[in-house]
Amino acid sequence: MSEDTRVSALAFRLAGNQDDAEDLAQESLLRAWKYFSGFGEGAVWPWLRAIVFNTWSTWRSRRRPQCQTAVRAPSFDQQLLRAIAVREAVAELPGELRLPVLYHALGGLTGEEIACRLGLSRKTVYQRVRRARLELRKALAGFR
Repeated sequence: MSEDTRVSALAFRLAGNQDDAEDLAQESLLRAWKYFSGFGEGAVWPWLRAIVFNTWSTWRSRRRPQCQTAVRAPSFDQQLLRAIAVREAVAELPGELRLPVLYHALGGLTGEEIACRLGLSRKTVYQRVRRARLELRKALAGFR
C-alpha cells in the first residue's frame, strides 16, 4: 500500500466522511511536503501518521467552539488519536514481537505464562517484550 493511500485511509477513519477525509489528507500531504527537508532518515509512515494526527487535531479544534475546563484531562479526540496510533503501531510489529507484548500488556500474563503458551524460554519472552516496547516507542515518537 502506498503512503498516500495509507494517509487517505487514516484521514477517512479520523474524519468520518469522504469530503472531510479528502481535505484532511490533502492538507496533511501538503504539510509533509512543506517540512520534508527536515525529515532526515527513517521510516516515512510513522512521520506521516503523526502529521495526519496533528493536522486532524488542529483541524478539529478550529471547527468547534473552545471550552474552558478546570481539569486538563485528555480530550476524547486525544484519547481516540492515541488509541488509533497504538493500534496501528502494534499491528506493524513483527509477529514474534506482537504476541508476547499483547499477552503481557493486555492479557496480564507473566513471562513464565507467556513462555509456556508460545513454547519459548522466559528469557526470550522478556527480550521480545523489551524489543516490542522499544519499537512501539520509536513508532509513537512523533505522536504527542
